Amino acid sequence: SSLEHIELKQTILDAIESKYADSNFSIRLLAENLNMAENTLYQFIHNHFDETFWEMVENVRVHRACELLRDGAIPISEVAGRVGYNSDHSFRRAFKRLMHMSPSDYIKANN
Repeated sequence: SSLEHIELKQTILDAIESKYADSNFSIRLLAENLNMAENTLYQFIHNHFDETFWEMVENVRVHRACELLRDGAIPISEVAGRVGYNSDHSFRRAFKRLMHMSPSDYIKANN
């Protein structure tokens, strides 16, 4: 039913909001938590959201990073870890792809 779809969409969004900082978070883990087959979940996300699972996770991570960077008190490398990136490099790449500037330029622009 469409109500089930609405609930599942919200559950997925809530899960991403609460788990984004875990660098091991994956669609496989989410599918396990929801007792769904991974490909069923993948297909559901494909059909009901305008972006992929990883794009959704990355959006939350980068937007959280922006909040932390605006504060200016936390080093970029620590921000990367706090929002779920294993490496500074992958964080910087994702940040630049979404924000069209580097984290250090973002800090400069917001201070």
